[in-house]
Amino acid sequence: MPKTIKLTVCTEGMTLNGFAVTREQIQQMADNYNPRLYAARLNLEHVKSLYPDSLFRHYALIQSANAYDVKDGPLQGKLALEVTVELDEEKDA
Repeated sequence: MPKTIKLTVCTEGMTLNGFAVTREQIQQMADNYNPRLYAARLNLEHVKSLYPDSLFRHYALIQSANAYDVKDGPLQGKLALEVTVELDEEKDA
């Protein structure tokens, strides 16, 4: 059975390259993500390979997205996006 993990991937505020991510955008991502419509995959880099045993293959699939309020720390009160990631079985081998 594939292993799943949860990761926080985005928090409202400014990105490193100067774009603003709003609460509304994060909530929309959480509400509308559907892996049956468009499945987000995690890759090693922006390069994709046609070969399944390549370093540049898919390593995981995002199963779901959820918005939550950060409870403590420097981002307290901000809305964050948490995703459930299904790791490819081969990655753990």
